[in-house]
Amino acid sequence: MSNRVALLICVFATIITVSSAFPYFGNRLPNGQNVPHPCKENTKWLALGHVKLAGGQPNNQFGLDFKAANYQWTPELCRKDSDQDGKTNGEELGDPNCAWQENSASAVLRTENITHPGICEPVDSAHCRRVQNFTYECQGEYNCTATKESHVKTFDLRFPETSVPAVETTYICNVFKVPTDKRYHAVAFEPIIGNIMVLHHMTVYGCSKKPQRMGPHQCNMVRECQQLLTVWSTGMEGYCLSKNTGVPFGNGSYEYLAVEIHWNNPELRSDYTDNSGMRMFYTDQLRPFSEGTAAFGQYALEIPPGVDSLTMSGVCQSKCTEEKFNQDINVTAVLMHMHYQGIAGKLEQWRDGKLLRVVADDPFYTYETPNLHTFDPPIVFKKGDEFRTYCTFTSKRGKKQRHANTTYFGLGTQDEMCFALISYHPLQSNNPDCVQFDNYDSCGGHAFGNCDLGKYYRVLDNVKKNGEFQKVCDIQDGRHCSRKCHEIVEPVMNDPCMQGKLRKIIPSFDPVFKPAEVLRSVSACEKGIYDLADHVQYISAAPNLQSSLMAPAFLVLARFM
Repeated sequence: MSNRVALLICVFATIITVSSAFPYFGNRLPNGQNVPHPCKENTKWLALGHVKLAGGQPNNQFGLDFKAANYQWTPELCRKDSDQDGKTNGEELGDPNCAWQENSASAVLRTENITHPGICEPVDSAHCRRVQNFTYECQGEYNCTATKESHVKTFDLRFPETSVPAVETTYICNVFKVPTDKRYHAVAFEPIIGNIMVLHHMTVYGCSKKPQRMGPHQCNMVRECQQLLTVWSTGMEGYCLSKNTGVPFGNGSYEYLAVEIHWNNPELRSDYTDNSGMRMFYTDQLRPFSEGTAAFGQYALEIPPGVDSLTMSGVCQSKCTEEKFNQDINVTAVLMHMHYQGIAGKLEQWRDGKLLRVVADDPFYTYETPNLHTFDPPIVFKKGDEFRTYCTFTSKRGKKQRHANTTYFGLGTQDEMCFALISYHPLQSNNPDCVQFDNYDSCGGHAFGNCDLGKYYRVLDNVKKNGEFQKVCDIQDGRHCSRKCHEIVEPVMNDPCMQGKLRKIIPSFDPVFKPAEVLRSVSACEKGIYDLADHVQYISAAPNLQSSLMAPAFLVLARFM
């Protein structure tokens, strides 16, 4: 699938400065700027109300309680046990009698044994994992020795200061010319964080040729830049490639790299700007292997509202790895990836009909604190092996309570995903992605049965380029469709990618052509067909309609636009 990289939203790097955490709120709390990190010595947690050390979205339960108290230290807030670890917020912050007041020196505060009121401790205990709306792992410090080697240089893939639109979800791209005097390997990536309040994730792609657009522009990936190289998202520290691998660029490889940023602005603020980007550490001392990325998983996700737990799976069958792998591959890292409804994930490796190993198991998954599983020595994935990906979701907890409708697969934060993302070597000439749609396999000719995404995109593009389309399909209310409009969009309506279950998901795969206008017309024409079913003259004038009338009613696509 040529546009697969837009769907691989994996997480490999983050270093976040605490300066963006709005520490002035700490002055409104007892010992508000003196709360230690639960796991890291000599580190203060300034953003007490946030899941992340640096602040930004989302809030932990203490942050929600603090907000409900109008950001004031009240007796009620003091007596709460926000993190449910058996100690009141006042006890954790050194004010057990709830006597402290802002700008008052009368209360005596305890300054020792201060603990975090928003993180249940011990953080890895069964009780805390059960009661928290997020998991917090005491992970080790990020330490990438390769970045300190004398022959390693840096190249910043950073946006200029750019205005953030006052909409919830924005994808914006920028293209960078990289050094091309020789062939290089990138050995590590670290993010440059501009505005943590809107930054959701960043993706770096390799470009096959110079893109037509170079500066910052709204997008859903760049057409000429199809190869996923690395991604940053919340919850993890810097990504250091394994000692034998590097990401290739330069002479004989990628001369241009594209960075795509996903901004999340749920408050619809118009005063935000951002200049984030990625810092690439690279060397001309090439490593033995070039690294690749691939995905296993499931596209056909349907999560009804109000469910406690729902597990969905995707299988990469033996026949698919025989076809997709040029050779056995060595896997150095695996990351389970879901969005905010994900609560557990697992990747299994099967051989000859028997479970060989559980490659990655996250029984307490959250989007904010994903777990990167690394392997040294690497795990060998053989041609003919089978891989089973499991994702468990809830639509009841925390942010998920906002989901009043069924959730499907999609790129937005309110949509869902189910991927096991792997880093491997040696780099394959074939695309080794192996993601099912329902029971359809993405191997053996066309992906997903008779649905050929390349042909589908060409059909969409032809409709958009039709000079009559804008004239006769000017559909504003989604209810009216002329006979001429129906004739123009009929090829889309009849395409195999728009039939049955595939129709729920395939439109969200289209980050390049953005067919919202076409799909609105398709939806309206289908409704119009049924609205006019009693008008014999209309039906007789459009013979192809008769077969459409016999088909089941199609699903409306508005949720994907």
